[in-house]
Amino acid sequence: MNGFMKPRRSLYLVPVALAGLCAQAIAAPEVSEEDFLEPLPIVLTASRLPQPLRETPGSVTVLDEDLILATGYRNVARLLRLVPGMQIGQSRGHDQWVTYHGLSIDYPNQIQVLIDGRSVISSGGGTGGADWSGMPIAVEDIERIEVVRGPNSAAYGSNAFLGVVNIRTRHPRAETGSNVGLNAGDGLLDATARVASSAGPLGLRLTAQHQQDDGTSGISDDLDINRANLNGSLRLGDNDEINVRAGASEGRRGLGNPGTPFNTDDLRDGRHDSNFVDVEWRLARSAEEEITLSYSRTADEYRDEWLGGDPLRPIPGVGIVTIPVNNNADFVGDAVHFQHTSAPLRDIRAAWGAEWRSDTIEAPFLFHDRGEHRQSERRLYGSLEWRFLPDWLLNTGATIERVEGYRTRWVPRVALSWLASPAHTWRTGFSRSYRYPSFFERNADVQIPFLGDVLRRHVSNPDLQPQRVDAFEVGYLGQSSDHKGMLDVRVFRERVTDLIRRETVTPEPTSNPVIRQFRGLLGSSRWENQSEAVTLTGLEYQLRYEPVRNGQVIFSHTLIDAKSDEARAARSVAPYIASLSWHQRIGDWQGMLTVLRMGPVDFGTGFIPGYDRKVDAYTAVDASIAWERRIASNPVRVSLSGINLFGEHQEVANRPLQQRIGDKPANEVGRQVHLGIRIAL
Repeated sequence: MNGFMKPRRSLYLVPVALAGLCAQAIAAPEVSEEDFLEPLPIVLTASRLPQPLRETPGSVTVLDEDLILATGYRNVARLLRLVPGMQIGQSRGHDQWVTYHGLSIDYPNQIQVLIDGRSVISSGGGTGGADWSGMPIAVEDIERIEVVRGPNSAAYGSNAFLGVVNIRTRHPRAETGSNVGLNAGDGLLDATARVASSAGPLGLRLTAQHQQDDGTSGISDDLDINRANLNGSLRLGDNDEINVRAGASEGRRGLGNPGTPFNTDDLRDGRHDSNFVDVEWRLARSAEEEITLSYSRTADEYRDEWLGGDPLRPIPGVGIVTIPVNNNADFVGDAVHFQHTSAPLRDIRAAWGAEWRSDTIEAPFLFHDRGEHRQSERRLYGSLEWRFLPDWLLNTGATIERVEGYRTRWVPRVALSWLASPAHTWRTGFSRSYRYPSFFERNADVQIPFLGDVLRRHVSNPDLQPQRVDAFEVGYLGQSSDHKGMLDVRVFRERVTDLIRRETVTPEPTSNPVIRQFRGLLGSSRWENQSEAVTLTGLEYQLRYEPVRNGQVIFSHTLIDAKSDEARAARSVAPYIASLSWHQRIGDWQGMLTVLRMGPVDFGTGFIPGYDRKVDAYTAVDASIAWERRIASNPVRVSLSGINLFGEHQEVANRPLQQRIGDKPANEVGRQVHLGIRIAL
């Protein structure tokens, strides 16, 4: 793995590698197009138009159902480590930091996350990221995950700043029967029950799941969550149907760290209750024309409170001081979406649509009031695919977007693809994206009454502006003539301006030495736009190859050169990441072995002025082996799976605690091994 530690030197090889690939494309043997259609999936996410993978306007990675099952992974965040460019860290057992190309020190909120087209960006606390451990979905329901690697606000608005993760579940009429599953192992217990049935035009699926996890030794990170989902489809006629998806989850998770100064992060239990409903009407007028109209509502309730201060250690001259602290928040999000796809002219396909969204959050402690904060978004988007020559394809798209409190902006995307042969496609493109500030970034105002004065932990910034990225890329997708190999390459340059970062605010002057001491200890900060741009230049690729029958090697590798006059921004990007997997089937047996490598990166939580910590590079090994057989006509699957088999290592820095105890990692994550059984009834 030492070669991964020299990204700049490796980037010099890009022109040579691309020249070799070009020569291979030109020298490709003559074969029919049908020879290459079967292995390439149809993807829906890149432009909102159904497209073969080789015709999308950007790089897309698809994790299919077979691969998901083979990993033995229990959550979506772990699965995304197999995607090129995804930089992921585990702060604690139930807390995952998921980013694409980094740049998220305080809160990872740079990508759009969808489940069946519905955004699941969580605004608990108003941070604008996804709650990966509390997602209202069981891995068992996932048909595939499509990941758009690169900015895509032209199709999905501001949250798609650096990419899109679209989780697609199986259609309720695509399966029947019931099954139960159980996972048990190192402090964890999962139980899942699923029932699917179809009768005439109606299809229903109900999934109920309980997850219990003691987490990592030495960290308060236990998890206890229950979730239930209902997915129904009613066919109204030959061409239209109504789909209804609804779900609820409730859970408890361990939070905090022992021994932080004045209990600023005391040990405690946090609670998260969530429910959603999503109703969609779909009309297919022809094979090329479809209309969809949907409405969704999401409600989240977060409870996280504790007593700050040290009840056992009086302050000289003051006595015992305790401070009630809470991160409680109530969030409601409503969204209406309309979309129309068609083929208005020969060799042209188009999609256009409109979306309205309204979010409301109430968090008295975080925003120093008892009122609601509201924000509405309106956007109009369009995508067009034009095959102007048999081997040339033009994809364009744009969104006009208005976010309450900001001026109207538009974001473009254009990509030109050369379909050199059925086996080889070249693509070049440009896209622009914006990410608007979250509730917390713009409005945070944490005021803690203290000795007749106020400690201000966070200060609002109503002048905060959206950050912007301009991305240029060259892509290549190639297949071998025997279908045993596929290579996906993306060379990119992404320039980010007005990056939103948390900065120190000078405390208000005071003559009270105790208050002055506490203000210096806790620090005061607010989110500001960074004046210096950040430029990310790099190469990412994934190679899939079948060296033996029913065996596949998957190698993903990303090299990034991050440059900025602001050193902290550059340090928040890992210079290299890689994964190497072997997936093999032999008779009734199936196994997968994965080696993950992450370069050094400044992933961190908490805030102490003037203190940063870079997490060292680490290697992790995951493995899963399964046996499948019919017993009394019922399919049975038994598996043994483990993650982090190399042992404990640190992935995200907890700065306040590390400041107290020096260089010893305060939140190392360790191995977990579990035995699973799934029985179809």
